[in-house]
Amino acid sequence: MANTFVGFEERAVDAFREGKCIPNGPTPPIYFIGPLIAGGNHVDPSENECLKWLNSQPSKSVVFLCFGSQGVLKKEQLKEIAIGLQKSEQGFLWMVQDPPPDDKKTDSNSGGGKEVGLDAILPDGFKGRIGDKGMVVKNWAPQPAILSHESVGGFVSHCRWNSVLEAVVAGVPLVAWPLYAEQKMNRVYLV
Repeated sequence: MANTFVGFEERAVDAFREGKCIPNGPTPPIYFIGPLIAGGNHVDPSENECLKWLNSQPSKSVVFLCFGSQGVLKKEQLKEIAIGLQKSEQGFLWMVQDPPPDDKKTDSNSGGGKEVGLDAILPDGFKGRIGDKGMVVKNWAPQPAILSHESVGGFVSHCRWNSVLEAVVAGVPLVAWPLYAEQKMNRVYLV
């Protein structure tokens, strides 16, 4: 069984069906049963600030930006994204990780691993200027619940495979912004 479907991975499915995967032998039966994503991540919408905020937004009006739990962008990049979001006047929910330390010589024993507050990351006065148009959260957000929310109309993603599958299952269009590892290949594959 494979966690995919024909329309998603046509070339791979054809390779299996044409017996190209096992040289000099028969291809065993294969069943395409996806996409499947892990369940059990139920988040109580009455207790999660992101979901409460999304409940107040119009249908398909919010862009969700999330670069994963390891998606670290430089402080300058985060500020440019913030400026772009503000100028777009588009509703957004943005999950932000701490940027790397400014001083490359800093190690975790000298404060390089300290959590940075949003006010230190975002442009001065950003939160006041965006008002209820956007929401910025630190370090974690319930991604599957957010992607399946009626208010979300787009997803800016780092393209980790679970994020891709969650967006596909939720029917949310993706803007690919790969950062590391297999994400660049996933982006090419998705395009």
